[in-house]
Amino acid sequence: MKVLEELLENYWILNDQDNEKYEQIRKELDDKTVNFIKQKLGYKLIINPYLIKLEKIPGIPQTFMGIKEFSSKLEYVFLCLILIFLEEKSRKEQFILSQLIDYIQSESMQIHLGEVVIDFNLFKQRQAMVRVLKYIRDLGFIKLYDGDENKFAENIENDVLYEVTGVSKYFVRNFTSNITDCNLYTDIYEQEQLGLEQDKGIERRQRVYRSNVNNLRKKIEYPL
Repeated sequence: MKVLEELLENYWILNDQDNEKYEQIRKELDDKTVNFIKQKLGYKLIINPYLIKLEKIPGIPQTFMGIKEFSSKLEYVFLCLILIFLEEKSRKEQFILSQLIDYIQSESMQIHLGEVVIDFNLFKQRQAMVRVLKYIRDLGFIKLYDGDENKFAENIENDVLYEVTGVSKYFVRNFTSNITDCNLYTDIYEQEQLGLEQDKGIERRQRVYRSNVNNLRKKIEYPL
């Protein structure tokens, strides 16, 4: 198995979803590969009992790095609010979709969302929510326990039961600075550069390596 290739082409490898691949990568991950990841790319490698994740930071952000399943800002808003909702949930804890919907509606009235207005009475918004739910379910954030998301799109009264896996806590990477005041992705990048304490030559080298990886691995997604 080409371990680095697997890490680059997958957002993460979950123990629950593919135990065989998880165990194989963990076994074959040698010091040479780990050193290349840390020294040449400057990436962080997360290994725990639940997942193996290579935090892929692009040298230069590009359009292909969005979430291909999403088609609007609203879906990214839903995703962020769901991440906050799941942050307070324990592994294997269950919740129903109506709880999540109530939470999103409540939170959306307390934060500034720009031109985005959340109204689940609108069919298009329920459809968008279903796309996000399917995306996070495929990624392994939650497990479907009972019900059907598609029926929620048809009727807001239809409920679904989910179980939390706990891996959503590893979805967004840790930043070196507070990004709450950032308005653009370029603001985050500039803050990250200011927070770096490493040699500028190392930083430039890592940026070049990352850009080359981006060009070779177009399938990689950088959702946040």
